[in-house]
Amino acid sequence: MALIHHSHLLVLEEQLILQRYSYNTIKTYKSCFKDFLIYYEKRNIENLSSKEIKGFILHLIQTKKIARATQNQYINAIKYYYERILNRPKENYKWDR
Repeated sequence: MALIHHSHLLVLEEQLILQRYSYNTIKTYKSCFKDFLIYYEKRNIENLSSKEIKGFILHLIQTKKIARATQNQYINAIKYYYERILNRPKENYKWDR
C-alpha cells in the first residue's frame, strides 16, 4: 500500500480513537477502509465520486460475496472518512443497504 494511503489509514484510526469508538469498531473500520485504499491504490481517494465508491461496493458483492451486514460496515467506514475526516457533506448512497 502506498505511503500516502497508509497515512489516510492512520488518520482514520486516530480520529476513531479520539471519538472513543470501541476497539472492535476501530478494527473493522480500518480493515474495510484498507481494502478500499488498496482497491484505489493508484488514485487520489479524495477525488473519488459516489459512483466510484458504489463501484467498489459492487466489486465486493460480486467477487467476495459479502453479506449485507458486511456491506454496511464498508459503507460506514468509507462514509466516516469522507464525512468526518474530509468534512464532506453527508452522502446518501442511493443503493439498498
